[in-house]
Amino acid sequence: MRGDRQILRERVAGYMPKAVFVNAGYADLPITNKYDDPENGMQFGLLPTVEIPANEMHRAHDFRFLVNCRVHVHGPAMDEGFCRIVEQIAEKAAHVIACAGDEMMEFKKGEWTAWSF
Repeated sequence: MRGDRQILRERVAGYMPKAVFVNAGYADLPITNKYDDPENGMQFGLLPTVEIPANEMHRAHDFRFLVNCRVHVHGPAMDEGFCRIVEQIAEKAAHVIACAGDEMMEFKKGEWTAWSF
């Protein structure tokens, strides 16, 4: 997982981002410059992005840095690994929108809503 450390630093300092983007299940691409590194997004004035590559989807992740945040999760397919990550995020976040393939889910106020397109 990449991109979480920048959010942790800001949360410890008392800042909560307006939104966090999570890209889950894509190929792990190399970082070729400082602008591509998810750990630098907030430094450049962007909303933070966390990347969870496909080879890390099976792991349990610590999403405490997302407590009470609005989180947008995107992935290539609404498969078991993607749904597991979304559920782990929903345990911490205040509002989750997850999109993968032609499906979208929203978790808000303890309720799930789903759409297919």
